[in-house]
Amino acid sequence: MTELPALIAAFTTMFIIMDPPGLVPVFIALTQGMSAEQRRAIAVRACIVAGVLMILFLFVGEAVLGFIGISMDAFRIAGGILLFLTALDMLFQRRQARRADRRGARTMPPKARPNIRMIRQSFRWRCP
Repeated sequence: MTELPALIAAFTTMFIIMDPPGLVPVFIALTQGMSAEQRRAIAVRACIVAGVLMILFLFVGEAVLGFIGISMDAFRIAGGILLFLTALDMLFQRRQARRADRRGARTMPPKARPNIRMIRQSFRWRCP
């Protein structure tokens, strides 16, 4: 019964890494214009290929890393660094995108600025 928590943790980790809900829009965009049968065939083929690759690396993955000369600890550290860098990249790109949106909302042609100033000055007595 001690294997059940390990299986739940492994399934949860795999589910989070593969992100099926996040891949649905990508799948729909890539198979746009195809019939339901073609979409189903592509989905089944993708699941089979992914399953075969996971089973293959389950049995052979550590041997391949050992052949290349990479220890499991080094592999984990490298994965953590890549995850951290990806998170930083996503964080700063979102901030830059928000700044660009704000700049886009504030920018206006130079000729329009004096007109807005004149409108504000003419209606200043109405708006305290």
